[in-house]
Amino acid sequence: MFCAKCGRDLPEGAAFCMNCGAPVKPDLPGGTAAGSGIDEIGLFVGKNSGYYSTAFRKFNIRGVETFAPTWNWAAFLYNFWWMLYRKLYLWALAWFFLTLIPIFGFAFWIAAGITGNYLYYRHATSKIREAKSVQPPDQLTAVLVELGGVNGWVIPVAVVVMTGFLLLAILFGYGVGFFCSFARKGVGI
Repeated sequence: MFCAKCGRDLPEGAAFCMNCGAPVKPDLPGGTAAGSGIDEIGLFVGKNSGYYSTAFRKFNIRGVETFAPTWNWAAFLYNFWWMLYRKLYLWALAWFFLTLIPIFGFAFWIAAGITGNYLYYRHATSKIREAKSVQPPDQLTAVLVELGGVNGWVIPVAVVVMTGFLLLAILFGYGVGFFCSFARKGVGI
C-alpha cells in the first residue's frame, strides 16, 4: 500500500502516512490505492517495478508533472536495446540514428542515461491513461500487464547481434593484418 500524496510505501492497515501525515485512502477493487496510480505503474512496468515506481515519483510532485534528471544505467549502456526492451519503439528508432552521429553520439548516450526514466515515465503514464479511458475496470489489470512489461526477445537478439558485430570486427582486424603482411612481402619491405 502506498500514500496517495507522497507515494511512500506504507504498512498494511495504516490510517495515516508516516512520511507526510496524509490520511490513507482505502484500496479500490483490484488493489489500486485511490488516486495513487502506484499499483497501475507496477502492473504496467512488470520487471523492476520497484525501481521505476521510486524513480517515477520524482516526475510528479504534488500532482504536477515535471522533468527531473535521474540516472538509468541500462538506458545509458544499452540505450537502443533498453528502449526496445521497454517497448519505447519510436524512441529506440530515434536514438539509434542519433547515436550514429559521430560528433554527438556519446552525448546522446549520456542523455539517454539522464532522461531514460522520464521517457519511460511519460510512455507508461500515457499508456495507462489511454487504457483507463477505454477499458472496463475489471479488465484493466490484464490490459496493463499486456500493454506494458518487457519484450523478452530483445536480450537474445541483442546478444546475437552484438556477438556478430564482434566477430566481424575480429575478422576485419585479422583481414587487415593479413593484407598488410601480404603487401609487405609482395613489395619487399
